[in-house]
Amino acid sequence: MSPFLLIVLGALVIAGFLWFNSQPAARKGAAAFKLIFLAVVVTLVVLTVSGRIHWLGGAFAALLILFKKYGFLMRFVPVLNRLFKARKSPPSNTTEMSRTQALDILGLKEPCSRDDIIQAHRKLMQRLHPDQGGNTYLAAQLNAARDCLLEDQS
Repeated sequence: MSPFLLIVLGALVIAGFLWFNSQPAARKGAAAFKLIFLAVVVTLVVLTVSGRIHWLGGAFAALLILFKKYGFLMRFVPVLNRLFKARKSPPSNTTEMSRTQALDILGLKEPCSRDDIIQAHRKLMQRLHPDQGGNTYLAAQLNAARDCLLEDQS
């Protein structure tokens, strides 16, 4: 191996460790995974370019990069999907909505009848429904506000 290549690889290793140490404690696991992934890809590319492994090894490295970058391709290879899948937990909705919050979300004031609640919910849902260009979070908030107010009505 040439001295120039050793110097470049050493610089990459030092940069990787500095980057890893700059990550917050909560993200160290993901950062370690990224470093290992990058090390495997760089190793495969260097071995392919130096002629130590077949060109199929380089093609495999390129596929790893593509699979990492383009997540939609993961559904075709379930094993890699589990390997590269981001470990994100969905936001928990453990806090209960108060009556005043629900009234604010639907734009209502006390006192309000059951018909007022349903009418305000329908009006807002027509604008904010995901099928109409809104998003699921807003629609879920509207539904939660409606349910909270209607529960208090009964």
